[in-house]
Amino acid sequence: MGIGDAAPPGYYADNTAFAEAQDGGSFGFSEKSVRQNFIAKVMTIVGSMLAVTFSCVGLVKISCPTQEEFFEMIQTNVLFSPAILFTVYAVSIVLLFGAICCCQSMLRKVPHNFIWLGLWTSCQTYLVTYVSGLYNADVVLQAGITTVVITASVIAVVKFTKYDFSELLPIMIVILWSVFFIGLLNALIFRSSWMHFAYAVVMVIIFTVFLAIDLKMIMGGGKYELDADDYVMGAICIYMDIINIFLYLLQIFGRSD
Repeated sequence: MGIGDAAPPGYYADNTAFAEAQDGGSFGFSEKSVRQNFIAKVMTIVGSMLAVTFSCVGLVKISCPTQEEFFEMIQTNVLFSPAILFTVYAVSIVLLFGAICCCQSMLRKVPHNFIWLGLWTSCQTYLVTYVSGLYNADVVLQAGITTVVITASVIAVVKFTKYDFSELLPIMIVILWSVFFIGLLNALIFRSSWMHFAYAVVMVIIFTVFLAIDLKMIMGGGKYELDADDYVMGAICIYMDIINIFLYLLQIFGRSD
């Protein structure tokens, strides 16, 4: 699913250079009203993406509250066949890396960016719904509520403190990839259940910090911030942070399932 926020540096502008490019900010993105409109646009997109994803998760868990019922459904429902699952996963990865690595300008053009966003969100929704189906409804509910609490807390901290979380971006990218490879080694070699649990806890912490970083870059005023045209990129980052927090919380709360 999500792979963190290791987006290319081209999407993040140094605040000082950005202000100079805007001729002192007299007409551009540094104006409060323009920034507020950008924040509102990003949050509206994120809210729509999350609403679609978690609505589908809720529908599946209502119809299949337990693991056993979900396993019975996927055995008879071609929509959840292994072939479709891996195809959707592959398409999701190709769409994400293709847009970030090869077609960055596309994410800034309407309606291309919204068409891409619709396709990618559909893939992510399918994958998150499938993973959620592997856990009992009470575990999904616990993970969902905890995700809401974490997200609301991070938004409050970023909004009402002056600390520049965006400064943490470079070091957090290094930490993310380091922990990822440790988790990969555990999955392939050690296969330790306690290491898997610890990995999930650490990843929740990492993506919580990334959520603070991305929110700060959207709200502005830090060392790094997103450009005015990168509202889709900002929405992707926030969405991935929240979804990853949710998915790793599923592993934590569902450990005994």
